[in-house]
Amino acid sequence: MRYNNFAMRFTLILLLAYYFIKPTSAVSQNLLEIICHRTQYPEICKRMFNDDPRTSAATPDQLSLISISFMYYLPDSTTTTYINVRNNSPGGQLRIDARNCLSNYYAITKKSIEAYRLSAILMYTRINQFTESERLAYSCGAQAPIKSSILQIINIDIVFRCQIAKSVITYLKES
Repeated sequence: MRYNNFAMRFTLILLLAYYFIKPTSAVSQNLLEIICHRTQYPEICKRMFNDDPRTSAATPDQLSLISISFMYYLPDSTTTTYINVRNNSPGGQLRIDARNCLSNYYAITKKSIEAYRLSAILMYTRINQFTESERLAYSCGAQAPIKSSILQIINIDIVFRCQIAKSVITYLKES
């Protein structure tokens, strides 16, 4: 009788533990392939994830936070470049473009922070900030003249990072 009571308690504890501490699976290369295939540069996308030490032990939910954090790897150099182009331009359209791009970049950063907050509480259906962020980055690239290729390169990078985050969020919404 005592053995059966112990066995039932042990089984109940295991079931409760399983319910509250569900086993998670780390992100597979196959999942990275699926996610990165939706971006403009799949190989670079996979390399970004594989180069990030957090990816190897990440769950798909954590992958969303990692992908959004890719937006934060830019700030110092991006902000500095926009400010340098703005301040060192002889004036005219290039200075205006750099100022507009800087303003757009601040808006993109703010949207990324909001997306990160929503992702942290698993509210993927409410994350739509990256579509607007892509639009802001594209509009900056469209405004910049050809001679300001540095602005265009930064904007391509921002758009690509938005695509990565959008792809992960889309995958999580569909799962």
